[in-house]
Amino acid sequence: MLDAKRIKSAIDPRVFYQNRVNQLGTPNTDGWADGGLCLWHGDKRPGSFKINVNTGHCHCFSCGAHGDIIDFAMQQDGTGFSETLKNLANEYGIQSDISLKARQQAKERALLVKAAQFEEALLHD
Repeated sequence: MLDAKRIKSAIDPRVFYQNRVNQLGTPNTDGWADGGLCLWHGDKRPGSFKINVNTGHCHCFSCGAHGDIIDFAMQQDGTGFSETLKNLANEYGIQSDISLKARQQAKERALLVKAAQFEEALLHD
C-alpha cells in the first residue's frame, strides 16, 4: 500500500515543482515562490498562486485553494488520490510498503531454507 506521508517525505518539493511548473519564480527566504496561475480556478492574474519549495505547500490568494504536492498533482493531472499516489511513486521510484514487505519476507524464507539445508547436512554427516 502506498502511504501519502511516505510519498511526500520521499519527494523533494523543489524538484517536484520545478518539474511541474513552467515558470516557477525564485523562492524568497521562507521558500515561497510565484507558482504561476492557480490550477483550481480560471486564474488570469499571475502572482496570486504561491508555492513553498521547502515544505511542498501551495496556496492561491485569490480563491483560497491550498494543498501539498499530492493535491497539486491530483489537480494538475485530473486524477484521484490513489491513482495520484501510484503515479508519483512510479515517477519518483518509490516502492510500496507491500513490495518492501514481500522482498523482506522472501529474504527471510531464503535464509530459513539455507539454515534448514545446513542443519540437514550436519545431521547426515
